[in-house]
Amino acid sequence: MTGRLDHVGVAVRSASQRLPFYRDLLGLPLAKTEEVPGEQVRVTILGEGAGRVELLEPTAEDSPVGRFLRERGEGIHHLCFLVDSLEATCELLKAAGYRLAGGIRSGSEGTLIAFLHPKDVGGVLIELREVKGMRP
Repeated sequence: MTGRLDHVGVAVRSASQRLPFYRDLLGLPLAKTEEVPGEQVRVTILGEGAGRVELLEPTAEDSPVGRFLRERGEGIHHLCFLVDSLEATCELLKAAGYRLAGGIRSGSEGTLIAFLHPKDVGGVLIELREVKGMRP
């Protein structure tokens, strides 16, 4: 099912304001910035491989990340785990009583993603990510 932690998503009001800390002071290389229209978010990816950091900047105030910022402020938004098969993993989790928040959909870098409802996993938003050709 899952293999490893892929990234930590951090909700920010402005990625350009937070970028110097992660890139210049922590030394994480800037991999890319990409808009994900379906999620109404601009994703700035730092680092390579497991343990990357994604700075999540909303492109609309009423987007999921925009609502998160309004209610909680900047901070850790989610943990993401790679899975071999997103569909099979989601079916297994649903059969065990876990709810998906929004279903399976397109994420950054051409991947498929799904989120588990945080109320089912101790208040932590968990993203599951399937990357074709990438081993978890």
